[in-house]
Amino acid sequence: MRGTDGYFHNTTASVSINHFISGKWNIALRSSYDNRNFAAQNFYTTSISDTATEKVTSLWNHLHLGYNATKHSFTFNAGYKSVKDHFLFNNKSTANENKSNLLQGLAVYKYQPTEKTSITTGANLISKQITSNDKGNHILGQIAGFATLNHLAARNFYVNPAIRAQWTESIGWGFVPQVNLFYKLTNWQLRVSAGKITRDADFTEPDNNYNKPLVPGGSVGNPNLKAEKSFSYEAGADFFVIKNMRVSTTLFRRNFTELIDFVTTPYAEMPRKDNLSPTGTFALAKNIAKLTSTGLETDVMYSSKFKGEQQLNISAGLTWIDTEGENLTPSFYITSHAKFLTNFNVQYRVRWFSMSINGLFKQRQERAATAINAAIDKEYFALNTMMLGFIYKRKLSAFTQLDNAFNKRYSDLLGSQMPGRWLMGGFKLLL
Repeated sequence: MRGTDGYFHNTTASVSINHFISGKWNIALRSSYDNRNFAAQNFYTTSISDTATEKVTSLWNHLHLGYNATKHSFTFNAGYKSVKDHFLFNNKSTANENKSNLLQGLAVYKYQPTEKTSITTGANLISKQITSNDKGNHILGQIAGFATLNHLAARNFYVNPAIRAQWTESIGWGFVPQVNLFYKLTNWQLRVSAGKITRDADFTEPDNNYNKPLVPGGSVGNPNLKAEKSFSYEAGADFFVIKNMRVSTTLFRRNFTELIDFVTTPYAEMPRKDNLSPTGTFALAKNIAKLTSTGLETDVMYSSKFKGEQQLNISAGLTWIDTEGENLTPSFYITSHAKFLTNFNVQYRVRWFSMSINGLFKQRQERAATAINAAIDKEYFALNTMMLGFIYKRKLSAFTQLDNAFNKRYSDLLGSQMPGRWLMGGFKLLL
């Protein structure tokens, strides 16, 4: 393998507690720690000089306060997450050092005046901050209020309109309307929904690689980005064909305006060249004028219990997406998303033992990067299996897991090869 050997070292720990103060109030706390040290060669670029490594350390804390009465309910959730990201492109480059903090608060009040009607209102606060030798120092705030109505307008017919008003520091005020309609009968239901979505650029898209003294290649931010807007609508149906079985089909369409994506751009066409190498290959963040994605999703789920504490769960899914638009410049989203994807999972459980098998078939656009001798095949199929047995009650168990059983050579990111056949085993302890 060119450059670095593939590796990852992950450590995760979490603790949580939930206490009922009274019959109507409860409070919960949760904290988690996650450390990931891994080889990131060609995760973000197709440069031959990319032998990147990355280390990401996260600490997350969550507070939940809830109240539940007959016609009224209230929840308040507050979360704080801090992340340290150390990224080294190669041994000759200066490492990117990023420290970010995310503070969120969400208050939701629900009132149900009748059996046919419920009203939900709430407010949301988000504050994001980053300190970076690469992207600079930034603080971004957002406040929002929302309201949702769930109403049984006629027999078996539900109407669910919603509106969200939000203010973002970088783009000002915006309104996000949505509506969902449901028609339910005993063995099937029809659903239709439509809504608007607005997304501002994150810290990477406008500011990536702006503060470094020299950038030999890779993704470069664009501070002149406009907010990404889209309008989505879908129609679907759920059928309960036989007992314990559900079939769902959804047809959807999403119209993008000013979609934000990274586009391969020659040095001569880069709007800012101050710290860029003339020999480098770059991906510039841009607003793609118009883009439309049309797709179809179908899911089948079956679950049944038998004598002797036996249980069988089967699920399968299929997704097809077609993307087209004006002046389609090859970009990360357009070239990397799968056009056709299908997956399945089968799990059998009996008392102290369970086994499962799952598979994924993906079809997408072929791509190649001759400089690093890498390619993405038009399609691939991967199969995984797992067996688990309980040693002590339902607390202690041992498992063995085989991923990529057929040892398929494939990549989801150009130049970043996925692991081959991989056998794992271990123990799980539930306290």
